[in-house]
Amino acid sequence: MNRKLVVRLLLDAGMAGLMIVLMGPMITGLPWHEILGTSVLLLFIVHCALNAWWFRSLGKMQKKRNFGTVIKLLMNGILLVNSLLLLVSSMMISHTVFAFLNLSGGGIWTYLHRVSAYTEFILISIHLGLHWRIILNAFRSALRIHGKNPVLTGLGRICSLALAVFGIWASVSRDIAGQYRLPKQTHGEATQSGQADSTTVTAKTQRQAAAVLDQKNVQQNMTAERSFSNIQIEAGETENDFLGRLTCTGCGKHCPLTSPSCGTGASQAQQAAAYYQSQADFASSSSSSAIEESSSEDYSAQSEGETQKPRTQETTETQVQTDTLPALFRDYVPVMGMYAAGSYYLLEFVQYRKKKR
Repeated sequence: MNRKLVVRLLLDAGMAGLMIVLMGPMITGLPWHEILGTSVLLLFIVHCALNAWWFRSLGKMQKKRNFGTVIKLLMNGILLVNSLLLLVSSMMISHTVFAFLNLSGGGIWTYLHRVSAYTEFILISIHLGLHWRIILNAFRSALRIHGKNPVLTGLGRICSLALAVFGIWASVSRDIAGQYRLPKQTHGEATQSGQADSTTVTAKTQRQAAAVLDQKNVQQNMTAERSFSNIQIEAGETENDFLGRLTCTGCGKHCPLTSPSCGTGASQAQQAAAYYQSQADFASSSSSSAIEESSSEDYSAQSEGETQKPRTQETTETQVQTDTLPALFRDYVPVMGMYAAGSYYLLEFVQYRKKKR
């Protein structure tokens, strides 16, 4: 096999693996999430450099237009634009790699980063499927398989069908479509957003003023009071999960309360943790009272000689599922395979129809 082709395949496999790891930022933590994301960007630049011949042959591709050429040009163009959006949004909300730029992106940049990240994952999967023929030929050359092999063709189709089924299940389980929904604002954040919209100050001035205010908060260690009584704690939710879905309202960066980067965020994280503990203690005391009341009723029923069986209390334990790297690959590899197989067989079907005509 060509050594350059081996390097390209290993590079693409590494990029695909890192993209799957980046789908779980809570596993790696935000600092490593940014470092790995920057690594994918560098690998993407190397990928473009190794495939520079494709950019040089754009003129020839436009002369002989067919469905395969047009769809590849279109998808690569969309992938390039989305990659730029992903880079810009990453810089706007960065706390580690691009923190030296001192950019203060608001909640809209967090939303754009999430949308562009999932779109990038889907586009890379489609890009992989559109170039799957090259990968198949490389493996056939490495395994010295000449001509068509009906056994391997059948196995490939069975694997593609399995990936499609598990990919659909994983997409629903991971709620990938829900990642494109606009985030819901809490009452406090909505009020703050409404006040900001009512002003006539430009966006640049707002970011500068927020940065100055945040710096003063850090220096003076201000403790901004914030109420969390309107935020419901979900069943089985841990304290870390509860803090993870809350963001600091001290400035426009909207840092998660699991990793606050200023004094205001640290204060709000303590207040949120205290609110969680108070609710957990209340739920625990209520549950204990209910158990004691049930036990006393059962005891009185037995002492009175009733024939009915004592009432048993059914307790359901909610298992909090923490994400892991094996779970990420278990779910996102089928999703990637679903899009890759779908785009590959669609391209093959169109080319087959054209040959038949």
